[in-house]
Amino acid sequence: MTDIRDSAREMAEYIRKRYSGLPQSDEEKYLDAALRLVFSIDEETNMSAMLNDAARAIHRVFAFNEVTIGLRSPEDGKFRYDAIIGHTKEAEKALRSFAYTKEQMCDCKEYPGVPISKYTEFNIREFETYKIGVEEKAFNRPLALRDARPSPESMMEGDYIDIYIYAGKDDMIGWIELSNPRDERFPSRQAIRWLELYAAILGLGIIKIRGIQAHRG
Repeated sequence: MTDIRDSAREMAEYIRKRYSGLPQSDEEKYLDAALRLVFSIDEETNMSAMLNDAARAIHRVFAFNEVTIGLRSPEDGKFRYDAIIGHTKEAEKALRSFAYTKEQMCDCKEYPGVPISKYTEFNIREFETYKIGVEEKAFNRPLALRDARPSPESMMEGDYIDIYIYAGKDDMIGWIELSNPRDERFPSRQAIRWLELYAAILGLGIIKIRGIQAHRG
C-alpha cells in the first residue's frame, strides 16, 4: 500500500510540475493573457476599465513601452484614443486631442503604411505619416525622429504598429497602437498574430458592453 501511495504522490507531483499554470514560454504567456482578457469581460465590466486592462496586459506581456487603444465613437463616428499607456503627459495630451474620420483611418495617401494583413499595418518613420508640429507632439521623444535607423530590425521613435479592431467582417470600431518595444526590435510574426487575436477578443468585448449599456438605457 505504501508503494502505491508513494507512486501516486510522485505521479501527482510530476503532473503538477509538467502542467503548471505558470507560463513556460512566450506562447503560453500570450495565451494566458488572452484567457484572462476573455474571462474579465462580464455584465459589470466598464468600457474604459476593460481597455486600460487590455493595454496594460499588452504592455506587460508583449513588452511594448507605449500602448494605446482607440475607439470609434457611437455618437459622431470619429476614432479617438481612449486607453494610453507609457506616454509623457505632453504626448498623452496631444493624443487625446486627435479625432479621425473613417476615411482618414483608411487613407493610404495621408497615412501611408505597410499592411501585412486585413488586421495589421506597420507605420514606419520613413513615410513621415505624422504632421510636423501637430502629430509630432504625440511622440515621447520627437527629437529622435531624425535619428538614423541602425538596421531593418530596429523599431525606433516614429515607428508604430496598428492592429485594427472589428465588430464584424468589415466594421472597424477601433485599433490598438504599439510603439517603442523594450528590446528596440520589431515583434515576431507570432506576436503579431496573437495581437490580432487580442483585437478580435476586444471587438467582441466592446460589442457586448455596448449591448449591455444600450439595454440598460
